Amino acid sequence: MIQLRFVKSESTFSYFEATRGYIEKHGNPLALYSDKASIFRVNNKNATKGDGHTQFGQAMHDLNIERSALTGRASRLRRS
Repeated sequence: MIQLRFVKSESTFSYFEATRGYIEKHGNPLALYSDKASIFRVNNKNATKGDGHTQFGQAMHDLNIERSALTGRASRLRRS
């Protein structure tokens, strides 16, 4: 973990703030590894519009930051 913040609730805005703080200090990362929270994936299986990106996912795409979800095994190894 390079960027950590305590916030009242996990939200797209709080992820944008944390990511901005990281980028301002370190520059764009090559990749972002995350869990499968709704910030990172579209929850509506019947979605017919859009490209399958959430707002956060689209921003990472626009910044050329690869996103990958941690598997259960990787999460356990990282104790996350």
